[in-house]
Amino acid sequence: MSLVFRNVVLTGACGGLGQALARELIDGGAQVALVGLDAGRLAALAALAPARCAVYTPDVSDGRAMRVMAADWMNRFCVPDLVIANAGVAGGYDTAEADDLDVFRRMLEINLLGAATTFQPFVGAMRAQRRGALVGVASIAGWRGMPGNGAYCASKAGLIRYLESLRAELRETGLSVHTISPGYIRTALTAGNRFAMPGLLEAEAAAHQLLAGVGAGREKIVLPRRIGWLSKALDLLPEKLHDRVLRGQPRKPRVGEAGATAIPGLSSKEPPSLMSDAAAPTHEQIALIGAGPSGLAGARNLQKHGVPFQGFEAHSDVGGLWDIDNPRSTVYHSAHLISSKTTTEFAEYPMPDTVADYPSHRELRRYFSDFADHFALRQHFRFNTRVLRVEPVSDAPDTRWRVSIDAGDGKIETAEYKGVVIANGTLAEPKRPQFEGRFDGELLHTSDYKHPELFKDKRVLIVGAGNSGCDIAVDAVHYAKSVDISVRRGYYFVPKYVFGKPADTLGGKRPLPPWLKQKIDSTVLKWFTGDPVRFGFPKPDYKMYESHPIVNSLVLHHVGHGDIGVRADIARLDGHTVHFKDGSARDYDLILAATGYALHYPFIDRELLNWQGMAPRLYLNIFAPRFENIAVLGMIEASGIGWQGRYEQAELVARYFRAKAAGSPKAVALRAAVLGPPPDLSGGFKYLQLERMAYYVHKDTYRAAVRSAAAALADSP
Repeated sequence: MSLVFRNVVLTGACGGLGQALARELIDGGAQVALVGLDAGRLAALAALAPARCAVYTPDVSDGRAMRVMAADWMNRFCVPDLVIANAGVAGGYDTAEADDLDVFRRMLEINLLGAATTFQPFVGAMRAQRRGALVGVASIAGWRGMPGNGAYCASKAGLIRYLESLRAELRETGLSVHTISPGYIRTALTAGNRFAMPGLLEAEAAAHQLLAGVGAGREKIVLPRRIGWLSKALDLLPEKLHDRVLRGQPRKPRVGEAGATAIPGLSSKEPPSLMSDAAAPTHEQIALIGAGPSGLAGARNLQKHGVPFQGFEAHSDVGGLWDIDNPRSTVYHSAHLISSKTTTEFAEYPMPDTVADYPSHRELRRYFSDFADHFALRQHFRFNTRVLRVEPVSDAPDTRWRVSIDAGDGKIETAEYKGVVIANGTLAEPKRPQFEGRFDGELLHTSDYKHPELFKDKRVLIVGAGNSGCDIAVDAVHYAKSVDISVRRGYYFVPKYVFGKPADTLGGKRPLPPWLKQKIDSTVLKWFTGDPVRFGFPKPDYKMYESHPIVNSLVLHHVGHGDIGVRADIARLDGHTVHFKDGSARDYDLILAATGYALHYPFIDRELLNWQGMAPRLYLNIFAPRFENIAVLGMIEASGIGWQGRYEQAELVARYFRAKAAGSPKAVALRAAVLGPPPDLSGGFKYLQLERMAYYVHKDTYRAAVRSAAAALADSP
């Protein structure tokens, strides 16, 4: 009886057999985790069915990264019923060459260890539900060694024996294990072969036969069958004659030789740039402003896609606001993420298992520093360098950009750049409110706050119950004489943990209509937090998700214990007395305004970014309609967007600049979209018309749009 696979994890999905498998599975209606190293190709596949696909780009030999991928997939789409370990590399090998030892090591890591790291995160869950299939793509090259191909043959022979062991181990658990031994399939791995390839099979035909065989329950599958017969016939020859026949055949090219395929992670981890950044004149480079999370995402993707660029950072190191020593940092000593690490981290560089669910600013500073080291990004930046002015050289859409910087000691430098990417963040310029009257105590903004010693023995009023305001109110409880919080509207409070897990890692596997999600989630939320109105908060005059929720497990606890008082909006100030709009009044020593931050791009005129009302109006919150060579990264807010959302923005920008430099019509098509009607990125939610919501988007809708645009710019397979 044939099995029907509805939830599939597929490694090596970027090309050849993997791509053909992905297309057949997607066409068949399956949910597919697309795992590979080329995010662009994977995104193009995912665009075929974005609601049923997810893209992951870990190194398959990295067990930790594979576990992160698996956890995310199972959280979103449940336990798979089919896992295909298809990732593999090939290349010639010469034992006499010392450099080829690295080839041997890397081939074993990908071809053999990569299968184990692919299966490991799923086996326990699949065994618990007593169903599912594990498929390892080996090769007939694993049946017997071939001259000049020792590393590949050894890796595939090891895989065959590993699969045999696993099959016996899992025989009575309801899981099946399938060994696939392809002969020659027309892929990038066989394109450089210098010898005849009998039985050469097209990737689509091989994919169909593989899935049909696994569905029929065949544990050992040879593609095509006749190549298996030929291989077994050769085995009947005497050893010396067998070796003489094979020794006379042309060998597969070694890594570095003409026709050889690259092996990722072998030497240089990155593709060569179009031109070394140091050698490229500035008018052939992109100026990248900022080395915080968005700036690092921009640097990584420009680097990855070979686009020459020069980065500028006003501080002495990377990390942006998460480096508390940065004079422009707005974090405080107790600051932690309000989203969990697995929904926030860069997918290609997961946070270590030792990092907390909700990392502190110290852990995040280290994470960004390690990210910059891992991908050698610091060398692309000029630190302690403030950008003073960015302006177009002309009014032409494709104009260069004149960038002026303060290089230190009052030295001003100006140069022309091919384009500009603005990535200096959105949370550095405080919005300081103006109140009627005079206050004789301290009036500060949360950007001025670093440590709760500030509140010691003071009567404290915090204005605003956003995420920072609530965090700091909880801090103040342990130091202040009294703590009140002034609010003008109601809020939805989300606990950080639900059923012992980070709240943002839970949820339905299928998207719900906005009205239904709002109804269900607001009802469930009351089960866990109660009704905030009972604690004195106003009832929200909007539905859940129409404004950013407050993620805090302690503020309602302290309100309920009388540690924090809830007050109305401020009417006026008079000495130490604050009069509230409900007619009440109280005395305070310190008012801390948790009133948020303003978009701040002080080095560029607003009209150049198509600023309208409270924020620039940019295509996908990235591209300005008037000019072709300027982009903004990080001007997005959304519940759960994470840094991966910014990374995907950067991927799109880097692909666009690369396509434009190559004169590709794909870049022209994107520009046409930029000049056309803007897409609806709300996901059907009616967001509040507030300044802090002016560039708010619906996470899934937005990421799907950005991924689709990036996929359209991908190089042809």
